[in-house]
Amino acid sequence: MEKFLQFLSDYRYPIIGFIVALLFIVTGLYNLIIPIALLVGGVYFGFYFQKNKEQLKEKLKEFVDKL
Repeated sequence: MEKFLQFLSDYRYPIIGFIVALLFIVTGLYNLIIPIALLVGGVYFGFYFQKNKEQLKEKLKEFVDKL
């Protein structure tokens, strides 16, 4: 019994990920994964661009000058 509990303790996050993925598949919510990923990616890139605006302007200017 201790080995089983140790297994659960060591691999709890992959087990939780498996259960969540299984629920997505069973309920048909996997059709929403791509739109949700695009939304999260858009928010992340928008936040990144806002935080690094000056550096990105310089890199873009250098890139345009090389062309």
